Amino acid sequence: MVWRWKNRPSRKLKIPNKSELHSTGFRNTLYQDYFEKFAIPYYQARGVAAPTAEAMAKAGDLRTYDAALRANRNLRIIVNRNDLLLADEDLAWLHATFGPEQLTVFEQGGHLGNLSNPSVQKSIVGALTKMKAAPPKAD
Repeated sequence: MVWRWKNRPSRKLKIPNKSELHSTGFRNTLYQDYFEKFAIPYYQARGVAAPTAEAMAKAGDLRTYDAALRANRNLRIIVNRNDLLLADEDLAWLHATFGPEQLTVFEQGGHLGNLSNPSVQKSIVGALTKMKAAPPKAD
């Protein structure tokens, strides 16, 4: 995909695809900048004791909570295969961790880019409807 600056003659910027982002380390650079320039100062200002990028990355990695996630049958995950934040190994882990009744994977949509799509909306509403709370059981 080639993106052109509006009203700028012949200036082109190549938008990297998902595999280029992952193979070049671009994704890691973005995350590192985010942690160092935004996330760490944000939490430090709120009294979180010396957060590090490593500690925050571990806390934000779903693999850290693998056992609890596998045990929770009420979780529903809806992702897009071409989400630039979702590496191939992350998608493989999602498939290995969650059954087909819990995981929905759309081929296209990028990172939240297909929320206006009626089929995606239907999938989200369907997942939430199935999760409606059942009446409490008497002890």
